[in-house]
Amino acid sequence: MPVGIPVPRQALFIIYSFLAGSYKTLYYKRIMKTNTLPAGEYVICDLCYVMDEEWNEVCSLLFSKDGKRDTTGIYQLEDGRRFALYGTAWGDGGYEDNEGRIYYVDAGVIGCIAKKDLHNYSGPGQGVHEVTFDEDFETGYDDGTIFFGKVRIDTDPSESEEDDDCPECGNKTYSLACHCDGWDAEDEE
Repeated sequence: MPVGIPVPRQALFIIYSFLAGSYKTLYYKRIMKTNTLPAGEYVICDLCYVMDEEWNEVCSLLFSKDGKRDTTGIYQLEDGRRFALYGTAWGDGGYEDNEGRIYYVDAGVIGCIAKKDLHNYSGPGQGVHEVTFDEDFETGYDDGTIFFGKVRIDTDPSESEEDDDCPECGNKTYSLACHCDGWDAEDEE
């Protein structure tokens, strides 16, 4: 029976990211990039949910001719509409902001676009939120946190979860995985 070799979570992430073709995510986790958008009513979500007609154009802005992906910053469509878009630290999933709203992600990004710039927008829905900014606001990405003005979306919550205590035994957990129930005992035999 083979013996399980513990592999650090970061190493698994690097391997998975490389195999999944999203290895640049590692770079995004370490940069601080900000941009400013004007005051107004905005929609914040994975923009693939609200920009159906424009999604091909959005994707063409995100990928260079050599296939490299850049999902960090403010982009402009051919018709002049601007939006901010940032890649999440862990790709698809659900991420919570500082006000308890959940953002569901299927394209690995969360963005912000003026509500008036969405042609076929039918209103907020699950994971799609409207926010009004009374003043110009900064957008950006900082070590796993995407921000749009006062809205902060932590897309790398595992960093804060690593130091949690297991509710069963009280030991420190590693990314919410405690071994007190013996689930890994078979690997060690």
